Order: sequence, then C-alpha cells, then structure tokens
Amino acid sequence: MGNNKENFFQVSRSTVYLACGIALATYLKIWLGDAYMLRAVFAPHDDNHFVTLASHILNGDWLGPYDKYTQYTLMKGVFYPLFISFSNVLGIPLLTGQHLLYAAATVLFILSISPYVKNKWWLFIIYIFLLFNPFTIIVDRVFRLGIYPALTILVIASAFGLYSRSFMKNGKSWRWAILLGLSLSAFWHTREEGIWIIPSLLVIVLFTLFRTWTDKESSLKKIAILYLIPMALLGLSTLILAAMNWHNYGVFTPLEIHSSEFESAYSGLLRIKTDKYLRYYPVLKEARVKAYEVSPAFAELKPYLEGKSGKGWQGARPDIPAAYFIWAFRDAVQKAGYYNFEYSDNPKNIKQTFEFYKRMGSELNDACDTGKLECTRLVSSFIPQWRKEFTDLLFPTYLKTLKMLVTFDGFDYKRRDMYSTGSNRTFQLFGTVTNEILMPDRNSVVQMRPEFYKEYTSVKKRITRNIWKNFYVSTIPWLFVFFVIFMLVRGAYELVKGNYHPVTVLGLSALAAVLSNTAILTLVSITSYSEINRAMNPGYPVLIIFIICGFVLLSGLVVGRMFKKR
Repeated sequence: MGNNKENFFQVSRSTVYLACGIALATYLKIWLGDAYMLRAVFAPHDDNHFVTLASHILNGDWLGPYDKYTQYTLMKGVFYPLFISFSNVLGIPLLTGQHLLYAAATVLFILSISPYVKNKWWLFIIYIFLLFNPFTIIVDRVFRLGIYPALTILVIASAFGLYSRSFMKNGKSWRWAILLGLSLSAFWHTREEGIWIIPSLLVIVLFTLFRTWTDKESSLKKIAILYLIPMALLGLSTLILAAMNWHNYGVFTPLEIHSSEFESAYSGLLRIKTDKYLRYYPVLKEARVKAYEVSPAFAELKPYLEGKSGKGWQGARPDIPAAYFIWAFRDAVQKAGYYNFEYSDNPKNIKQTFEFYKRMGSELNDACDTGKLECTRLVSSFIPQWRKEFTDLLFPTYLKTLKMLVTFDGFDYKRRDMYSTGSNRTFQLFGTVTNEILMPDRNSVVQMRPEFYKEYTSVKKRITRNIWKNFYVSTIPWLFVFFVIFMLVRGAYELVKGNYHPVTVLGLSALAAVLSNTAILTLVSITSYSEINRAMNPGYPVLIIFIICGFVLLSGLVVGRMFKKR
C-alpha cells in the first residue's frame, strides 16, 4: 500500500461513463425530491429561526442588528443559516441545494475509497447506494437535518482520505487534511451534539498511530502535522465565529447556550432534587419554587414561567416538558428584560444577559454547596439527573433505538395533510430567502393543481416508497448483523497479523459512528423525550457506509480466493 499512487483523475472512458452516471443519478434524486415541496412553518425555534438568520446575513447584518439581539440570535449553530444564504446568492432553491450538497459529499466518499475499488462500475453502485438514502429525499422543512447527513459523510470521507493518503506516496494527504478541517468545522457549527462523531474519528486516529508505530517508513512528524491541520481549522473557525459575535454584539462566544454563564444557570436548575418525579419533566414546578427562594435572579422569571408564557409551553401536560423547557426558560429571560425585543426602541447592553445567567448560576450553585438546596451532580450540563430506573432502561432502549435505525423505521413518504403555516409575512420571508415554491397552507389550494402534476407527484412518491422498502428495509438489517460479525472478526485477525486493510479501518470507524450516534439518542430518549426519529437522520449515511465497507472487503476476499485457486 505504501507505493500506491492515486490515478483516479486520469481521464478514461470508464471515468467519463462514471461521471455521466453520477450526473444522471443526481438528477433523478432531485427529480424524486421535487415531489416534496418546502413547507413554510412559523416555528420560532426551528424553521422560522433559520430563515430569519439567513435573511439577516443576506442583509449584511450578520445574525441580526445589535438592537435586535434576542434569545434566538445565538441560540443554535450558525452554519445552516450560512448555507441557506449561500444557496440564495447562487439562485439555487434550498432543497435542491441540499440535494447537491449530499451528492457532492457522496462523490467525495467514492473518491476517498477509489484506490481500493478499482472498478468504476462498482464505484457507481456505491454512489447510488449512498445517494438514494430515502430519508434525504423526503425533506420538506427548513431543518438543519437537511444538510447534517451530507456533513456527516464529508467528515467521514475526509477523515478516511487523510488516513489512507498519509501512507501513500504522492497521496496529496494535505488536501484531505484541509477538507477534514473544513467539513468538521461545518459539522461542528451546525448542531450542538456533534460530540457523537468523536469515537469515529478516534478509531481512525488509533489505527494511524498503530500504523505509524509498526511502519518504519512512516514519519511521525509528518503524520502529526497533517492531523493537526483539521484541529487548527476547527479552532480557527470557532475563533472567527466568536470574534464576529464579539464585533457585532460584544460577547466572545460562538454559541450562547454553550457559554459557561448559560450552562451554569441551566444546570443549576437541573441539579435540584424534588420529592416528586415525572419522566421527561426535568425541572418540575417543585424545583422551580425551591429555586425562586434561593435565587433572586431566577425569581425575576417567576411571573413568566408560572404565568401565561409558561402555561403556553406546558399546554395540557402536567408541567413543562424537557423538549420545551430550555426554550421556555429563555423566553422568560427575554420577557424579564434581559434581551432586546425584536422591535425594541431601547436596546440594552448584551453583556447584561450573560451577567444575569452568571448571577443566577452562582446563586443556585452556592445554594447547592451550602445545603440550602438538595442537589445532585449531573453527567452533562444539559442531561437531567440520572436515576436508577434510567440505568435499567439503558440496554433495552439502546437496542430499540439501534433497531429503529437499522430497519429505517419511521419513514413517512406520503406526507399527507402537511401544509405551510403562518402569515403572509411568513410565506414571503420563506419564499424569498429559500428560492422555493412553497407548499400551500390548505388542501383546497393543493387540489387546484393540474391532474398531470398530481399524477407525477404520486408516481415519484411510489418510486421513493419502493426504494425505501425494497432496497433498504429488505436488505440492510440482515447485512448489518452479518457485517458486524464479519468486520469485528476480520479487524481482530488483521490486528493480530499487523497488516490491516484501510477499508477495515473505514468500516470500524463507520460502525463506531453508528453506535455512538445510537448512544446519544438513547440518552435523549431515556431522559428527555421519546420522539427521536428526526434526530436519527445522520445515522443512516454512516450505516450505509458501514455496509459498503463490508461488501468491499467481502468481495476482495472472495476474488482473492478465486485467484489463489487458479
């Protein structure tokens, strides 16, 4: 392997055929996805939030003017609004842009694995298998999960490209190091739970160290520099975002909810012990009443958390659930005057917001330390108190979650009775920023469409359903079980021999991503909320990559045996 050279970019007839096949398959994917029109949904913490931030970026106001800094401004990762803005500038409809990003990520994956799959037709099959991930076809809302699977593939492919090319002559490994740094930065600043990708990257790092140790021709210094490039780019992107926020709002942080001030305040509430316990309700009214008594800062939020705002979040439930409490809490802070309202004529210093969180966190934690409050330690600042019954639920919930992922459960290809919601202003904002023709807000308008359009849409949805049912649901569960056993046995055998195949490393890395993503979702499902189907989206591409690696290794083993017999 040490003498391998990349020759994938040599123009040959098979390469031209592959490029044409990729273009045709990508077009077919976009054509199928056209059956799912974008829905404009006025969800202040999701769809509307991302479109509004993108609108601010396009206006040249970064994430909003200084005097319109609200609880939404630095609430979530910034890369998705940047992506929406970029698509708008290019004149590409958002959903088409997301399909193209996923296709580009899939192309990068087959480039990364191409030295070990010489046949271009096999590369095309791999491209098709990864491209037509059914959950990426039916995206119809402005969710970060529209780009998260693509970013996941980019990280995995770039990491493997860096690993494999580091031990090739003329492998141009520095390009893959830069690609990994850029993709990891985009991935990290899209969603807040990006830590689940770390075990996958650690697998690659560990095998890199082992290879460097056993291969005397490898340069430890060169490898170390190459692997520092992605970390440096990730750190640089974080510093740039923090600097942009400091320049525009006076706070040096890339994300408000990950600031030490906010984490201190929020975790202070989660730590409080109560006599009553309700699963999925981490901060019961009993805990809030105790906190009001010891924290003058938190007491300022009482009229809002226990008033109309809190009741709105609670609805008909026994209390404010975990899925909503963090937003109910931030709403209350804004209503108490610690954020600027969107149309405020009296903008206040943004630092007061962070000072409030710091003061509240200090008061609650001091009360815990002095015994005024009975508190417990937390696994994480955002994970509710761990209880004994949670431990009993770990294994069965993990298996249930893994089964949901492997069986591609929860696939709603019909999307019936799902329309846009909001005002005319909402529809104008969404249509203008996303460059999309929006789904109407009622069925009577949908029914006005010509019959040919209805028929084409129905045909596309049936094709999508058949792809999901006949190719993924029917095969992947069995292949996953087989290849888990195969990959672990082969990995152990190659490790003992001291000569392991790079695709084995990629397969084990993908498996680590599948298992770690399942672990995060298991924790969420046990402690916070049970509806995790949407959050499983980044798990599907790494699952498919794992299956692909199994096929590549197995086919190589079979072909090798055949040549030996001859």
